[in-house]
Amino acid sequence: VCNFVTPLDTQAPTPLIPLLVTAALGEPISTVGKVYSAKTICSFISFLMLFPLARCLSPRGILLLDFSMRFVSGMLYTFALATPGGQPYTLSVIYVARGMYGLTLNSFALPATWISIRMPLDERPARIAGIMASLTFGVVLGPVLGSLMASRMPDQWSGFQTSGYGILGDPRTNE
Repeated sequence: VCNFVTPLDTQAPTPLIPLLVTAALGEPISTVGKVYSAKTICSFISFLMLFPLARCLSPRGILLLDFSMRFVSGMLYTFALATPGGQPYTLSVIYVARGMYGLTLNSFALPATWISIRMPLDERPARIAGIMASLTFGVVLGPVLGSLMASRMPDQWSGFQTSGYGILGDPRTNE
């Protein structure tokens, strides 16, 4: 589940952020690269943090920390886009939200580690292959899901918020 939902949610904003940054916020295209780079740099930091985290937290504890941070990231992202047309702080909050999300991407490493510790040797290849298959499905379906959710929103600006909805639900209806 972790290795399916993580890339699904990671990739959902992929087709939306370039339009958000350039068309809605009026920023140059280079800003899109900076937003993606913030998440990528934080992802590298996330994997470096995995070693010290694993010494003081269980894999479950790390996942709970990651998922809690993702929830906050989704709240920040949705908050940043609460006003059509944006506010002066909108782009800064998007950087923080995507960077914070990047800090949680160490969760990709945990399921394979858990399997390698707990599964019998002869079951490991099939289990790890299943995890990698679910990861691939999440990566492939994420942009599709993000675009589909955006297309169902009443206006383009609401469509940009859909990545946050993936974590929070629609804040207008509390669903």
